[in-house]
Amino acid sequence: MVEHYRSKLIDVALQRADIFRGGFGATNKFPMSPQLSALLEAYVQEPQPALADFLKLTLNQMINQGLRDHVGGGFFRYTTDPDWHTPHFEKMLYDNAQLARLYLRAADVLEMPDYREQAYAILDFILTDLREEKVRGLMTSTSAIDEKSVEGGVYLWDKHELQTHLSSNEYALVEKIWGLNTPQEFEAGYLPIQKVMPTMEERAALVLIIGKLKAIRSSRSLPKDQKRLASLNGLALIALSEAAQHETRYLAAATEIKHFLVNEMWHGNALYKARSKEKYLGTGELEDYAYAAAGMLSYARLTGAKVDMDAARQMTQQGWHRFHINAAWKLQQSTLLGNQSVEAVVADSSSPSPASVLIAVSWQMPDKALRTQALAALNAGHAELEHDIFWYATQVAAMMALQPMTQKKPQ
Repeated sequence: MVEHYRSKLIDVALQRADIFRGGFGATNKFPMSPQLSALLEAYVQEPQPALADFLKLTLNQMINQGLRDHVGGGFFRYTTDPDWHTPHFEKMLYDNAQLARLYLRAADVLEMPDYREQAYAILDFILTDLREEKVRGLMTSTSAIDEKSVEGGVYLWDKHELQTHLSSNEYALVEKIWGLNTPQEFEAGYLPIQKVMPTMEERAALVLIIGKLKAIRSSRSLPKDQKRLASLNGLALIALSEAAQHETRYLAAATEIKHFLVNEMWHGNALYKARSKEKYLGTGELEDYAYAAAGMLSYARLTGAKVDMDAARQMTQQGWHRFHINAAWKLQQSTLLGNQSVEAVVADSSSPSPASVLIAVSWQMPDKALRTQALAALNAGHAELEHDIFWYATQVAAMMALQPMTQKKPQ
């Protein structure tokens, strides 16, 4: 069964793939992290060269083109064109947390060590732009519109401004690499995009140039959504904990978010959904319990502390208790209408299926009852997977986690 769904996911994904420009879609491009993450795991177990080529192409396009902020770091929400050039300028915590983890994993699976540095750059953006001193928890997003109501205004540069702040040689370099000799795509200026591949010497020069531009851009103001969501902080905790396995400088930030989830969002065996300033907002939903539990599990693996694993277990148990009813999932504890639909299997959205995440977490727990529940839940929803497996990639990933393979990737 696992082999069938794994192969089916690969086949369907490659059929939908843009093999020339990377990603999925012919009109716009979203990161699609749940699908790409599942495809990485599928490649580990079923190594197909065509899949590796597509994954590398997509990951490289997301790094080099307009989805990534080449000056300040982090990824925008999506691009409005299929070539990855024109972003919608919001930056979301849920995207960047997933992408950091995606590039960390891809560095190992695809044997591309540069991807690990990209992951660190994403985390550095998160910790610089979505964190405040003396306030635990990470903010939700940055706005697409700056303080002057200009969309993308923080990220765009006009030629005169660049010529004023850069030397003639520096300007000549960015003009070449970023295509400043082509027509301006945005009314407010040019967006740095790698239109020409730089040499190693040019890369070193670009680092210095970007440092200058980053300092200049620090004076620009950008509104932020300052709510701290349990779910999104859980996603960030996963990425930070996994990064800290390689780079200990991320341990302090992971510990800070762990404290936020356990000490501020977890009250009497229940999670709040969000915190804004000093107010708690709403009761936790399935995604809050699933992502917070997954974050706590990753952190517990990092520290090896029993108290951290106990917290992960309690959140996982409460997730099952509150949201898995009669072999089906509900997404919220209650609704204003009273009744809500239940689903045998929950689809991915821009974030991974919270039900599938909770299943995967449960399987990794040293708890026989949770592992039994996970197995039972994976035996449901097969009709949905057969109908459109692309949108259930995280469920397939949960299945694959139950059946690790020892095959080696082709050289």
